[in-house]
Amino acid sequence: MTALLLLVVLLVANLALHAVAIRFGARWAKVPGVSFWRAARVVLLLFFVTLVLSAVVGVVFSLGDATPVAEFVVPIVVTAVAECLLLAVVFRVSVWRGAQIWLPRLGTTAVTLAFLFLVVKSFVLQPFIQTSHSMAPTLLGPHTAGTCPQCGGAATAAVELEFPPGERTDYFGICSACQQTDVMTVPPQIKMQVSAADRFVVCKFLPPVRWDVVAVHTPVEPSILIVTRVVGMPGDEVIIRDGGVWINGVRQEPPADISNLRYTTAPQSSPDGFGLPDRPVRLGPDEYFVLGDFSLRSADSRSWGPVPRKNVEGVVSLIYFPLGRWRLMK
Repeated sequence: MTALLLLVVLLVANLALHAVAIRFGARWAKVPGVSFWRAARVVLLLFFVTLVLSAVVGVVFSLGDATPVAEFVVPIVVTAVAECLLLAVVFRVSVWRGAQIWLPRLGTTAVTLAFLFLVVKSFVLQPFIQTSHSMAPTLLGPHTAGTCPQCGGAATAAVELEFPPGERTDYFGICSACQQTDVMTVPPQIKMQVSAADRFVVCKFLPPVRWDVVAVHTPVEPSILIVTRVVGMPGDEVIIRDGGVWINGVRQEPPADISNLRYTTAPQSSPDGFGLPDRPVRLGPDEYFVLGDFSLRSADSRSWGPVPRKNVEGVVSLIYFPLGRWRLMK
């Protein structure tokens, strides 16, 4: 909810800034009687036109071979020309005066982009793409769909590129319904069709709490950013046993949406892991213990130990794409 509210506030502020620019441009072009609210309505119309034109240009480019430069420049030019023409029609002025009204938007766009990259992205919110399947079924990386052999529900598995299409129909996946892991069957007609990875927003100023999904830099390779789940908080003694998380000798009850997940004691990349029944982990005052939801396909604190607070990038707050996967996390 926090991320959604912030996005709404940023959107409204951006709308107001562009409305001020349109009103300033109208005065510069000597167009009388342009109030702030009229300018705001025009900005909404411009945003809609921009979205439609971007979609159309994207479809056109997808049908042919265009250079990266053309894919970058053409949408900008087409949108700018269309907006100038639209402003000329709305305010009943010449195209030249419509361009005058539009021109101050360049300044507000530059201010908006600078604010987004220098402030919002660095300290508030940042979008990411899930690149692996280690957090399935909560967050999905590039995957193929199949059927769970245990409950018949929808299951997903990471795309295994070492097997060319047609060489296999069985993949080790996890079920979104019963949350159990097993070898799932992929129908031949959809075999190796890759479904899009989840795109999500990380809220950087929220402190992580137990069971939060977080983006962290791994201790062994800080340049690598992964998404995982906090299960151990500073000062905890953590053990993974009987498919569950034990904190200070007490088995923890996970949230309802992951209540059927089972965590394995053996990490993906090492037989000698952290948090084993005979190797509990005592966390320091600024350390967290993290686990991936798809335990058998996750490298996490079982492999490389606790994560320092400074390595935590933020808390995953919103899944925004694909639209069918839209979900508020926090």
